[in-house]
Amino acid sequence: LISDGKAGHLRQSQALAAEGCAFYQAGRQHCTVRTVTLAYRHALGRAAMAAAGCLSGKYICQGCLRCLEALLTPSCFRELTALSADVVISAGSAAAPVNYLLSRENQARSLVVMRPALQPFNRFDAVIIPRHDLANRNESRLPGNVLVVDGALNLIDDAYLRDNLALLQQGCGYLRPQSRPVIGMLLGGESAHFSFTPQLAERVLRQVKAAAEAIDADLLTGDFFGASFSGFFCLIFFLPCLRSLCRERFRQHCMKIWMTDMI
Repeated sequence: LISDGKAGHLRQSQALAAEGCAFYQAGRQHCTVRTVTLAYRHALGRAAMAAAGCLSGKYICQGCLRCLEALLTPSCFRELTALSADVVISAGSAAAPVNYLLSRENQARSLVVMRPALQPFNRFDAVIIPRHDLANRNESRLPGNVLVVDGALNLIDDAYLRDNLALLQQGCGYLRPQSRPVIGMLLGGESAHFSFTPQLAERVLRQVKAAAEAIDADLLTGDFFGASFSGFFCLIFFLPCLRSLCRERFRQHCMKIWMTDMI
């Protein structure tokens, strides 16, 4: 697995690797998964790697890898080249060019999750894209190696849900199997094209509060603001606004706010 350092991208790669390992193990074949996190020598390394991936050829770069050596830190480059992979998996556009170069070097299968941005789809053996990442693109015109899925790949299964429910019940005593329904709300999700403002947060909270009261439900919240500047001020607004919008019974013993740092 090639990781660009983003936890969400790594989880999607791990989910795909888990499915692959299950396939191999069903055929009684051994499967080992190793993860390498990309580390660049300088701030422009990521952009330079994208350019190098575009300029590289299918065979002319085999046995070279000078661009990887020049742009990655020595320890990261040694870790990558020390591996002899049968399948190279990555998620996100930043890791796609490294996936392409390394898979060609190892004559390995290349699997990419999410759109590889500047890299053509046909450079990889398979590209798995969540449908929401396609925008208005016509799926019928996509190459045969592109698989469109509903939602993002994840590691959530029945066992994962049971284990995390037990953790929530330990930390939040009112979340019991016989208790009221629980509304789960994740607030945030900022990007280069979208900012979650305090005004929008208040509008969302009022609607969620009305829904919770209508069905007599508890509310479990988390945030995806990360470390963004506007997200910080929205989060400052979020806590007092949430408390002020909730009924007294929520504030006193029913509503507990669980803020999770999910990056």
